[in-house]
Formats: sequence, structure tokens, C-alpha cells
Amino acid sequence: MHIFWIPSEQLRIAIMPRPRGGDWLPDDIEFVRRAGIKVVASALTPGEIEELALTEEQNCCAKKGINSMA
Repeated sequence: MHIFWIPSEQLRIAIMPRPRGGDWLPDDIEFVRRAGIKVVASALTPGEIEELALTEEQNCCAKKGINSMA
């Protein structure tokens, strides 16, 4: 997974592709946590979340102390 940092004087803002779903999801969320990301906002639709096996993304984020918004 690649995280792309956006230059900002006041905030640390990043964009990234969606995490891999299913069994890989916890590993990708751990990578996000180690990168220092504290809030994740998803732009995926409910159908895409289901199709990509990301239904546990908010739970995985919560377990790692990351706020997640869909």
C-alpha cells in the first residue's frame, strides 16, 4: 500500500488506495496506524464496501485506535 502525503502547513493530510479486504485487511490497517494516520475517511459506496470485502474496516480501525468514517 502506498500513502501519498499532501503538502500542508497546518495539517498532515494523505490519500491512499483502499486497503485490501478480507484476510489482508488487518495488516493494511496496521500499516496505516504505523504511518501515523489517526483518521480514515472512505469514499466507497456501501455496495463497493461489500464487494471489496471491507465490511470490517471500521472495526479493524477501531481496534487500532484509528477513527474511521464511511
